[in-house]
Amino acid sequence: MKLILVTGLDGSGKSTLLNKLEGISVNKPIAYIRVPKIDSELFRHNEMLYHVTLFINRMHLEADHLKKTQLKVIALFSSMLVFKELLKELSQNHIQVVFCERHPLIDTSVYAKFYSGKMDPAGLSQDILTDIESKYSNEISYLLNLLGIQKSSDTTIFNLLHYIHNWFSVNQKHELNDLKQLFGVNLPDKIIYLSASPHILMERLNKRDVLEAHESEEVFEKLIPAYEKILSEINVDTEKIDANSFTNLNRIFEEIKESFSTY
Repeated sequence: MKLILVTGLDGSGKSTLLNKLEGISVNKPIAYIRVPKIDSELFRHNEMLYHVTLFINRMHLEADHLKKTQLKVIALFSSMLVFKELLKELSQNHIQVVFCERHPLIDTSVYAKFYSGKMDPAGLSQDILTDIESKYSNEISYLLNLLGIQKSSDTTIFNLLHYIHNWFSVNQKHELNDLKQLFGVNLPDKIIYLSASPHILMERLNKRDVLEAHESEEVFEKLIPAYEKILSEINVDTEKIDANSFTNLNRIFEEIKESFSTY
């Protein structure tokens, strides 16, 4: 199964490109993984994984609703943690190619540098923690089990966030080998990196109803070098697309579309 990563900062056109590709992939052995908002219906036949993806999607939405960055961290991290399981499930369905929007070894390295100072579990009230635990105890236990933490009487969402906080904030384990150890996945077979200026990105994002914590020109100025660094250090076929213009996005769409004829 071939894994193709379409990555870049928010507003670079990842969703636009993937949505167009998905529209011409019907009845082909091609699947799409978007994180942290996962298409749960792809995993309907695996009851536990299906419910875990619903939990991740809920944390993503609640983070924006409650303006709690820690919930966004839980959603992002959990989606990367189950990434290996999502791929495994798709492979059993005879999928030949998977396009993913974000990848545990690439995008985690970039975004952890911004979110590492915003992971402290103390930032969530006991009421929020208790509410999450009461609704998603099994899903949280599943995620902790992937980390090698067995279910116990004191297993809570706090344990999960505490683990994330220790790994990224306290111990600063952001490097590729650290992430391979954590997530147990390989690098993608190909990377399509959509690059655009922070100003253009914010022009596009300001048309949306909600902006996420990292969505600002100031933060993007810091994240772009992080992307450039990680992509220069890995030995993966990478195509960098100037995404300041949608013309270039249309071109890469047409190129990929031609390759679909082989499936």
